[in-house]
Amino acid sequence: MHHQQAGRYRTWVFTLLLGLILWGCGGDDVPSVAGTYRGSVQDSLNGTGTATLTLVQNDRALTGTFQDTFTNPPSTTNGTVTGTLDYPSIALTVESPASPCPFSFTGTFVTSTRITGTYVPVNCPGLVLTGNIDVTRQ
Repeated sequence: MHHQQAGRYRTWVFTLLLGLILWGCGGDDVPSVAGTYRGSVQDSLNGTGTATLTLVQNDRALTGTFQDTFTNPPSTTNGTVTGTLDYPSIALTVESPASPCPFSFTGTFVTSTRITGTYVPVNCPGLVLTGNIDVTRQ
């Protein structure tokens, strides 16, 4: 191989390797978690019920809606969610016209389609309430 050809070959190999390294280091990929999730809710005041969470995603920002339904006593609560995704962690603020204060939900994607977590009221003295949610993307 001539000296000039060897130089071009080394430059080509270096450029290819650098490109592959940079492509592999992109590493900040945010998985898509948008969709509708359904499952169970266990609430310290209302007992066991069903939960539906619909998420819309813009990179790490999340918005959407929720609904929980309990049978004893019968009740249904609807509201909105806003939050962030730091996969596999998820943090949401849940607001509903039916509640005097928002709730903070912190959860984890235990699989790519299943979220489990807990919620508590935020800045609501006197309201002692906690809950657990376990939902799966439909």
